[in-house]
Amino acid sequence: MSDPGRRALAYTSLAHFVNDGNFFLFPVLIAYYESIPGTKVVALGSVAIIYNVLSGFLSTPLGRYADRHDRDSLLIFTGLLLNAVSVLIFMLPFVYHSLLFPLIITGSVVLGVAQSFYHPLGASVLSHVYDKPRASKAMGTNQAFGSLGRAVTPYLISSLILIGGEVLGLGIFAVYMFAASFVTLAGLHFFSRSRFAVAQGKPGVEQQPTVEPFSRYSGFVYFLTAVVFIRSMFMLAVNTYVPTYMSDIYHSKYLMSSVLSAGLIVSVAGGPIFGRVTASRGGRTTILVTSGISALAFLAFMLTRDIYITGVAYAVFAMTAFTGFPVLMGYVNEVVPRRFSTTSNGLVWGLGNTVGGAAGIGVMSLLLLYLPLGRVLYIMIAFAAVSFALTPLLPSKKKVSAASASGAR
Repeated sequence: MSDPGRRALAYTSLAHFVNDGNFFLFPVLIAYYESIPGTKVVALGSVAIIYNVLSGFLSTPLGRYADRHDRDSLLIFTGLLLNAVSVLIFMLPFVYHSLLFPLIITGSVVLGVAQSFYHPLGASVLSHVYDKPRASKAMGTNQAFGSLGRAVTPYLISSLILIGGEVLGLGIFAVYMFAASFVTLAGLHFFSRSRFAVAQGKPGVEQQPTVEPFSRYSGFVYFLTAVVFIRSMFMLAVNTYVPTYMSDIYHSKYLMSSVLSAGLIVSVAGGPIFGRVTASRGGRTTILVTSGISALAFLAFMLTRDIYITGVAYAVFAMTAFTGFPVLMGYVNEVVPRRFSTTSNGLVWGLGNTVGGAAGIGVMSLLLLYLPLGRVLYIMIAFAAVSFALTPLLPSKKKVSAASASGAR
């Protein structure tokens, strides 16, 4: 594969597939951990706060480090390797029941560190290899593989557990994760920011003083981070409990994972579609559309008990909710210079998307002490409404284009 753009897209897509698939591991395992005597679903769900908070807060300093050094492929590999280690740790509670919470807390810490790597780094690699108009489209294709990873993982894990049991099934899954991390390292070894900075005339690794400081763009980045934070309090938080909610409704973990995977497979098209919409219509419009549709689809998901309608509603929700990579990172790429790309990506994705999800899980965990899960899921839709109302305050594509023309990258 001689074309560097295609090669970067291929191997970052593999990394996205593996990374996002593993992010869905713990929500699926909650339904299995729940069967261990003395385990409460609220306590299990609360553990998810750990890896979301860690991932979110570590993304920004990691982004700053990446903007000053030229080691993106090694950093992506490190994140994938730690993801594989977390699978092994999450496997151990099925052997040592009495150590359930110490082990899943340890696993969540490792997973949180692991999940802080890929999204800001993968977006930065693609924004360096592709020019601005093509970067959002490439991120959309890349997002499709992340969505596919989320779709395949619940079914794959449930199938492996059904065939070989929890320990053997998760052990096989961990071996696959280790193998994928080394393949990704080999595939991305060609990439360096300095190489593409020279080839395309872009600012490369941040080693020289720049005319425009980050403060010029910080207002936009911080406000977008706030909008995304509230948006994720709904999107990511409810998704943590969706597998348990569906398992309770249909009284079958395997049926739950099948419906979940079917809906997520259909949603794979969302990445390329909304990546193109972001490139043509701008980030603000795309965030507005995806936020509105996801809230309405989730409401439909909650209102029905028909398994087929549930699957369709969840597919629409997932198609619009899991488009953050091309939409948010593409929007950042429209506004912020590449020399600040990973720092900005880390703030929006880490603090906004991931820590926002953790805050939402925290709110849900508190509400679940007093209310049933179904009612709490309805309440969380209010956060979607707030983020939708704030989105029009973000700059439009027209304003972004005018600012870019006058400000000069």
